[in-house]
Amino acid sequence: MKGWEVEAFEEFNVCHHKHSGALRGIIKESIREGKMFYMLGSHPLFEIMKSTKKIVEKPYLLYAFTRIFGYVWPYCKRQKRQVSDEFVRFLRKEQFDQLKAVSMKKGVK
Repeated sequence: MKGWEVEAFEEFNVCHHKHSGALRGIIKESIREGKMFYMLGSHPLFEIMKSTKKIVEKPYLLYAFTRIFGYVWPYCKRQKRQVSDEFVRFLRKEQFDQLKAVSMKKGVK
């Protein structure tokens, strides 16, 4: 956003151990993710697209719907976002660029 460059380091090996929780843990996590992306200023269309990708993961449909619920709930409550308007504009531009790149790759115009 401020002109910084991002670099990846191949020499770091990281093991990510996901916790295996009960169904209630997955639901709480998906609601938390939806709320987090609302608070960061993610665009609603981008969140819908990301959530629809989750439909094929267990628990089918439930994860996607609870994630969307987690995004919509703070919106309905008119919760103030934790980031600047400048950041929201930057993030949404990045998201639309990603959507455009994916649609071009799949031949959608």
